[in-house]
Amino acid sequence: MSVIATLRQSSISVAAPPLHRRGFPLRSKIFDMNRTGIALFLLGLATICSAQQQLPAGWTKPSAKLLGQDFRQKDPNRFSVVTGDFNGDGVQDKALLLINERGKQMGFFICLTTATGCDWLRLEVMDIAFLDVIGIAKVKPGDYETACGKGYWECRKDEPEKLKTKRDAVEFFKDESASSVYVYDAPKHRFISIATSD
Repeated sequence: MSVIATLRQSSISVAAPPLHRRGFPLRSKIFDMNRTGIALFLLGLATICSAQQQLPAGWTKPSAKLLGQDFRQKDPNRFSVVTGDFNGDGVQDKALLLINERGKQMGFFICLTTATGCDWLRLEVMDIAFLDVIGIAKVKPGDYETACGKGYWECRKDEPEKLKTKRDAVEFFKDESASSVYVYDAPKHRFISIATSD
């Protein structure tokens, strides 16, 4: 039975003769119940549509089959989703690995949560084949050695030996290889990447 049919049945049952004999306006009751039911139905439909439009246009979450690599079994989210307060506003944000099947691309996106949904920031885009080896993980506030601090190369003028994070950040890594940590720069409203391994 359809949702509309269910709503109509509930409207008819409310407008039963006993209510009408007691002075309740039959036509008004049917109209009010139909109007309320339809409004709730449309609200639910809008919520579903809104949820489907949350991701950036053209991008979708990779299927479980595409996230079946051995290294991903160590994480319940398969190293493809990370939640945390990345910009320090007290609200949980989300980082995701997404795919664009038409363009054969893999992307690294962060959703900064707003009152109306997401402020999407695209941080990396590469060939979809890299999904076999790329993952993301949460970095908690703390002090971490950077790649140059570990001696992989000499630190440049603007490159710190240690990374100090006051809020959650996201590690973007290649399995058993290089990794960088993306930290939010509030004044510039963007994320900066700092290499932590090579």
